[in-house]
Amino acid sequence: MAEVLQPKVLQAQWVYLPLGGEVLPLLKRGFLPLLPLPQGQCPWLSPVAVQRACAVGEDSYLTHMQREFNKLPESLRGLLTFDQFLQQAQSKRPQIEAALLKVVDQQQQAEQPDASAWLFQNFFSQPFQSLSWAHDERGLSAIWLGIDRSLLSVDVLPVIYRDDQPTRFRERLMSAPLDQAPLQQYRLLQQKEDVEKQIELDGRRYGLLRLPPKALKVALIGMATPPLLKDEFIAFWRQDFRYQRTLLGQMVWPDGQYTYQFEKL
Repeated sequence: MAEVLQPKVLQAQWVYLPLGGEVLPLLKRGFLPLLPLPQGQCPWLSPVAVQRACAVGEDSYLTHMQREFNKLPESLRGLLTFDQFLQQAQSKRPQIEAALLKVVDQQQQAEQPDASAWLFQNFFSQPFQSLSWAHDERGLSAIWLGIDRSLLSVDVLPVIYRDDQPTRFRERLMSAPLDQAPLQQYRLLQQKEDVEKQIELDGRRYGLLRLPPKALKVALIGMATPPLLKDEFIAFWRQDFRYQRTLLGQMVWPDGQYTYQFEKL
């Protein structure tokens, strides 16, 4: 009788990346894939409008006017005080404030990062939850790589689930709708310029993150994984000296049971 992998064997700091046929060439080279941000496809990446200030605060107005007063030639500054300068400008205050608001808007727009400069990857954290397997586009045909995130060279952090959408770009990229909270996913974010290796596929550029062999703790084969891929993966796993002693499990659904389990291969 096959040995069943108990939940306690799969430790809390491990995260899981579902992959398909690309799992073999990636593992052979020792890399994980990083993807371009899927603009327009994910709620957590929907645009956030820059919040335009409706008025210029008194302190901001006075600071601006003090700078303008200081720019006057000394000959003119000797003829009037700062209060007189303010009084003369009072009739033009609406135009001055409008110009200040325009500058603020331009600064805020310039601070909005370029989404194309980022790469990301999503991970699951609960291999015994069927919702997670169903949520991934590959479903039960995926092979999940269990990775100790503490052994990677970059941070893999919990996704923040919330109803509102933060204005700060990086916080927005680490967020997801509240109704997805049961997934308890993790996310990795990297700027392209910080990624050591990149490849071009079908007109899109992907990043490659080095995967230390010791960080890979388990592989879990979905019960609907195509037989050819399954056989090739098991053969590779047992022959490659980096992984042959690492846990390998096959998802099975015993007759009469209400949930699946993983049998050790």
